[in-house]
Amino acid sequence: MPNITRKRPTSAGVVSRKPYLKRSKKRLVAKSATVVTRLTRKLKSGIASSSYVVVGIVFLIAFAGFFATLRYYKNPLADAGIGSLSTKTFDQKSDYNLLSLMLEDTDSKNSKITELNLMMYRPSQKKVYILEVNPEDNIFIKGVGYDTVSNLYALSHLKNDNLDILVSVIEGYTSQPIDGYTIFNNSNLDNIKEKFGKEFEFSNLKSYPNKFAVIGNVKLLKKNVSTDLSAVEVYNILEFVGKLGDSAVINNRFTSDAGIDKDMFKSEVLSTEKKLIVVLNATSTPGLAGDYARILKTQGGEILSTGNSEQKLDKSILYYHEFTDSVQLISQNLHIDDVRGITPQDIQKESIMDRADIIIMLGKDKVID
Repeated sequence: MPNITRKRPTSAGVVSRKPYLKRSKKRLVAKSATVVTRLTRKLKSGIASSSYVVVGIVFLIAFAGFFATLRYYKNPLADAGIGSLSTKTFDQKSDYNLLSLMLEDTDSKNSKITELNLMMYRPSQKKVYILEVNPEDNIFIKGVGYDTVSNLYALSHLKNDNLDILVSVIEGYTSQPIDGYTIFNNSNLDNIKEKFGKEFEFSNLKSYPNKFAVIGNVKLLKKNVSTDLSAVEVYNILEFVGKLGDSAVINNRFTSDAGIDKDMFKSEVLSTEKKLIVVLNATSTPGLAGDYARILKTQGGEILSTGNSEQKLDKSILYYHEFTDSVQLISQNLHIDDVRGITPQDIQKESIMDRADIIIMLGKDKVID
């Protein structure tokens, strides 16, 4: 048998597997990269979706919190069970009259008034007028006779368990509408002084705490002040007063005689527009039209005439030919909710309606029993 020697195959005769392995590795790496990319995208998408959800929840909570806070600060600080006097609010643009009372005891409905001020905010004049009414002044009250101002709070509660009589009498006495009120007593005042500083005085607006201090102590005010003002209105009042110089806050001791600055009583709207006003008494109570005409005239209104209407109304009505700022102001000041444009049928009932711009028909709701 021949001796055969096996030769080791040369590298040229063997098919190399390295290129195949390289391609496999590349494909595997590519697949892995694709998987990772997809997972990353899904993860990012999931995170993004979760972020949107979280942001949405945070936004809703913030939104709800904002409106809850806004409602809290827009609600009256305390209504003392006697409600709001007017829908008018102080916005630092329109005139606003605030009745401020100091009582012997706010817990007693028979309490006497020890101080009474009418704070008259006049943004157009950049002034605040403070009318101090002497509690010992004798004042005529329809259906009662003469009594002192100090008894008006008790009398108002005795009759209607609200401030209607007090407000109506003071409005007639000063010829000014009252848009809101604040009520203190000496104990309340001591609590406020303890918090805000001993220099705080009831009738000195410049001694009042700053707006931020008040907003930060709403709970304290709720406990110690009876008012139909909201925290927002209190903020606006303090901000307005804070912008004024000392000379712009004018104190007057009110008397029914002449001798005080009559400009404080005038409304820029009524004085400028000069709409002709007729006031008619649609009740059986004599003198009602004259009383309200005097109030409007003091405020700068142009009174064409007064008289009695053949109609008898339970609720007062304000008629107009053209709705203007004067119409809106009078309806707010006299607290008349029924405001209507004049029709030919109305003129047939009251011919004088054709000669005036504004006609006020006073109903039983304006009579003090």
